Amino acid sequence: MALVDIGAHSTELVVYYGDAMYLASTVRICADHFTRDLAQALIVSYDDAERMKLEFGGASSESCPENVLVELPPCDGRDRQAQKKFLNQVLEARATEMFRFVRTELARVGMDRCLMGGVFLTGAGAKLLDLCDIAERELQCQARFGLAVGIDGWPEEMDDPEWTVSAGLAMYSAKVKAQLAHQKEAAGWVGKILKQ
Repeated sequence: MALVDIGAHSTELVVYYGDAMYLASTVRICADHFTRDLAQALIVSYDDAERMKLEFGGASSESCPENVLVELPPCDGRDRQAQKKFLNQVLEARATEMFRFVRTELARVGMDRCLMGGVFLTGAGAKLLDLCDIAERELQCQARFGLAVGIDGWPEEMDDPEWTVSAGLAMYSAKVKAQLAHQKEAAGWVGKILKQ
């Protein structure tokens, strides 16, 4: 099983074999690259490109009709439009490149065809529409979002890949604290027994 955490400024890859971590690596492409590609291709600001990525973007251009247009911010007083398919082609190219880097890292340790548990996508960058489809195509395994489970009172609005790593770190911290408390308690009982 592998986890790909796609953040704004970094993408991390972790591979597990059973319960043991087998690989931890950084991938050279992150969500910021997707936005910068759009800004350059559409000749818009970074902020406008980010907004367009979130509102109209998808990682697959295959099912996008040619006749759907997206309004771009005006330039020199002129209204502008772009094909949504073109926007998605730009994003698809970057997504394909990112998962090819992931596949190269997996191949480096002999795990490129061994992900029976599939790959889990987390981070805010994972929310790009159709990204799981590109991951499946490039990695040849099942891909799905990694979501937080098992936390009492976890707000429904945070049931999102963006919060998965934070939730996992909180769960890990709670587990470590519980283990330390158990060790102190066990040490206390051993000390009492040895005094007698």
